[in-house]
Amino acid sequence: NAGARFMNTIPVQGNAVNVPAVMDVLMKLVPEQNQFTSRLFHIDVARTVQSGLDTFLFNLLILGSLSDRVGRTWQRDSHDLYVIETTSVSTTFSFLREETGLQPAAGDAHPP
Repeated sequence: NAGARFMNTIPVQGNAVNVPAVMDVLMKLVPEQNQFTSRLFHIDVARTVQSGLDTFLFNLLILGSLSDRVGRTWQRDSHDLYVIETTSVSTTFSFLREETGLQPAAGDAHPP
């Protein structure tokens, strides 16, 4: 069962976030009823993504859900961990630095 996997990589590619493609991956990972387990979701954002990332991350990480035009909804579980990987720090993440005061990791080639 794919829902029982601990680590799940979700690629985000193209010029804009393709929410239906992300939902296709997530919907395959819905756990079976009465299956409670923490999972790690590795969201791998390609360098080419230039639009929709801020809204996507806000909906998933802050509001706790994603939905698509077909009516499917993904609810973030409080026991799951989401790790966002991007190959470059862009102005898209500036709102996180401003709101949280977080600084890039040591060795990050792109200071705030």
